[in-house]
Amino acid sequence: MNITNAGVRGYNPTGVVIHNDAGSNGANTGFYNSWLPNHDPENGFAHVYIASDGRLQASDFSNMAWHCANSYGNANYASWEVCQSEGDLSQFLRNEQAVLDDVAKYMKQWGLTPNRDTVKLHQELSATSCPRRSVEAHGGTVESCRSYFIAELNKRLTGRNTNTNTEKRKYKMFAIYSDGSNKQLYILNVATGKENKITNDERKAILADNVMKEMVVDFGKANRTSLGKSNEALKKFR
Repeated sequence: MNITNAGVRGYNPTGVVIHNDAGSNGANTGFYNSWLPNHDPENGFAHVYIASDGRLQASDFSNMAWHCANSYGNANYASWEVCQSEGDLSQFLRNEQAVLDDVAKYMKQWGLTPNRDTVKLHQELSATSCPRRSVEAHGGTVESCRSYFIAELNKRLTGRNTNTNTEKRKYKMFAIYSDGSNKQLYILNVATGKENKITNDERKAILADNVMKEMVVDFGKANRTSLGKSNEALKKFR
């Protein structure tokens, strides 16, 4: 299916780029299916859009796409949009997991191994904050987010983690936020999108360790002592 395209590539992609669409909850595949035909493709589009209502292939992977404002990236990399990235966080994270599933499927088909040469963030290729929310959710830096994507893709392809030297430590990431009153806290497992209420005792233990509304928690040996009571409080959410 080709809703739009930027010309024929003529060979398999040599890498992938994962984007965030900066869209609200309404920016689903139905929206993009209607919007893209009336959108100037030179202003930017991705090969695939994944949202709460499924997957949209906007252009065949045999085509190029204007997706990263970088001539090499546009010509050689396949592109995915994690949609609804400025909407509900738990839905965005589910969309992100679906994108990683899809990316892994095609990387396997193209014989690509997930690494720093084959997995790119838009920020690496041009001046942009994209994929802002993914970066925010996975450590706050391009390095941490890219490492997360690479580890997740390798896990899907091999069934095990194949982290490089800078990716050795496993991270469990959680967002903690309130209902607005600060009387009820919720914890969201960033990797799975699973949400749970935090009990009052757990709330006290977490706040006693000065863990604020949003955080990234490393459960590696190095931080077990510093996490103190909050480490115990968070164990059941792993």
